[in-house]
Amino acid sequence: MKRYCSSLFFSIIILAICVSCKRIETEQSPILHEDAVVMETVYTPSKHELGLGVTAIKIGGGLGVDFSGDLGLGIGSRLQVSSSEVPEKFAVVFKCKHGKFIVERKEIYEKLKGKDGRNVDISYTEVYRTTYEKKDGKEYVSNRVLTKYHLVDATLK
Repeated sequence: MKRYCSSLFFSIIILAICVSCKRIETEQSPILHEDAVVMETVYTPSKHELGLGVTAIKIGGGLGVDFSGDLGLGIGSRLQVSSSEVPEKFAVVFKCKHGKFIVERKEIYEKLKGKDGRNVDISYTEVYRTTYEKKDGKEYVSNRVLTKYHLVDATLK
């Protein structure tokens, strides 16, 4: 019985703490629009490289990690042959009244490839971290922080 009461007591304490806790939500604004210019479209192909490097950490079984963080096969006491893979990248550099920004999305790159210098309508949302608290039984926003922008689309003008 004593164990049951102790467990029930702690459950009630935890429940009381959680009822008074803050609630944090990620929220998005409605879709907003802004004029921008396509400054540059950038494509870098993927590549695979083999290289000779100095082993920073020996793992065992002849394997090691070099100072770039690449896994490799040891040759000799401190050298290794490492392999690194760089994935392909698609990006578009935009300039708007707030400055320059980069979007790394293949579909946006494909849509605007070869359109450097052209005007576009950027549609985006603002992403907020909103904290809600309760006071006198009513919930209110106690803090709201803009955490990022989410590009929805870019349309040529």
